[in-house]
Amino acid sequence: MDRSMILDCLAAVAIVQFFGQLAAAKIAEKIGDAKFLLAASTLAIAAPYPMFLLVETKTQLGVIAGVSVATLCASGFYAVVAGYVSKVFPVEIRYSAMSSAYQLSGAIFGGFTPMIGVMVSSAYPGQWLPLAIFYSVLAGFSLLGTALLARRSSSVSAAMPYQPA
Repeated sequence: MDRSMILDCLAAVAIVQFFGQLAAAKIAEKIGDAKFLLAASTLAIAAPYPMFLLVETKTQLGVIAGVSVATLCASGFYAVVAGYVSKVFPVEIRYSAMSSAYQLSGAIFGGFTPMIGVMVSSAYPGQWLPLAIFYSVLAGFSLLGTALLARRSSSVSAAMPYQPA
């Protein structure tokens, strides 16, 4: 594919992402953070398959649509998760817990994910399915983490007495 077409597609996807994050915050506000995050991470598990199929069309619309599918799931999750996590931890440890989780995740997953992706891509040249499975596994960890936080959050809020806002 032509390099300029890819750059044009990525610019269009950035616009989709901007509006998608705003929409994600609004939707999460209506249905609840935990429900939204669980739905977004579930959709993220499925997102790489249509993404790669659409990108494989090698048309500008196909690439924009495909990359937008995956981007909307990830950016929607990202738009909501910080506010959600700040509600889950007690005030005394909230920022330390959030920062520790963020920094450890960035160091572990942010550092190794691209390297693993390159290894998978090299082991299966020209095939997108192994990369899609890898992406789905990573999104599955997000689903698992969100489910565990939602479970913890509901048990903590059930044990706390009602406090008016």
